Amino acid sequence: MMTKHDLELADFAGLASRLKLVAENGCSTSLEADQARGFISEQVAFLERYKDIKNRLALNGETVGHAQIESLKSRIVDFLSAVRDRWNDKCDSH
Repeated sequence: MMTKHDLELADFAGLASRLKLVAENGCSTSLEADQARGFISEQVAFLERYKDIKNRLALNGETVGHAQIESLKSRIVDFLSAVRDRWNDKCDSH
């Protein structure tokens, strides 16, 4: 089983595949499934605008693109850590 640290090391595609599993898992609550779908949409929207922001500098010297990608990734990792059983094919009752 992947740990939170493993999720932190995963790329966007790996996180997206786990979000899809949560969204499609019949044991996910409607809130969990909706949140997973929301993160998927947010990833797609971010990747579409990333080319325009990736090299802009933020206040801390990082690029805006890097800062935003890390923020989004952190929120996704926290969510996936909280619903780990929904993307590991375990279907426990609520």
